[in-house]
Amino acid sequence: MAVLTRTALRQRIQAAVDAVTGLTVSAFAPELFGSDTAREMAGRFSVGLGVSEPAPQDRQVRTAEGVYCQTPVTVRIAHKLRADAQVADLDAASTVADAAMVGVMAPGNLANCQIYFVRASQELTPQAEFVLSTLDFLVYHRIP
Repeated sequence: MAVLTRTALRQRIQAAVDAVTGLTVSAFAPELFGSDTAREMAGRFSVGLGVSEPAPQDRQVRTAEGVYCQTPVTVRIAHKLRADAQVADLDAASTVADAAMVGVMAPGNLANCQIYFVRASQELTPQAEFVLSTLDFLVYHRIP
């Protein structure tokens, strides 16, 4: 397994989600996602990385090949919630999140890493204007 930097990992996941029809990358940092103005929020997403740490291994570590680590990845997607079509919008948000999950897990993204799906969830923003879908993954890769 060749090395894959954290930046390259985030960009790879972002490109996979960006390929889903109707989604656009948010200009906000992942930790601030959801702070977008209502005009800019619908159809936006962010990709954030958690703390990378050495992964448990069954074999001897070969640091010359890079450090084998695990990195949690979180994808958040905003979908507009209309007052008169809430159930339909919840279904539409789930469909978009499912498409993003399939894109992230596509075989083309598995070069130099292993991606595992961890969980998917949905929540409403405090004003119930948007559905925020969250997809969590755990990625095993070697960092230089």
